[in-house]
Amino acid sequence: MHLAKIQIWNRRDRPHVCYVEPCGDHFTLLSNEGLEIQAWELTGPPWFYLSEGEDSTSINLENCDCHAFEVSQNGVRLESGHRLGDG
Repeated sequence: MHLAKIQIWNRRDRPHVCYVEPCGDHFTLLSNEGLEIQAWELTGPPWFYLSEGEDSTSINLENCDCHAFEVSQNGVRLESGHRLGDG
């Protein structure tokens, strides 16, 4: 099994939304918060590419099924919609 992970940090002074595409999941980070995405795949290594905006970041999963990733913060798994509406 091939694994890949990426950490995203919000160093802004306002909330920042992270979208995991093409899966449609989203997570809101408050100022100075981070999250980690880990993806896995049997056929080859998954990888990520980012598209950064002023208020959001799209983290695109490549070579990875939408059911083969997990998002966590400080070792705790997050569900899509984490902190939706905070800030």
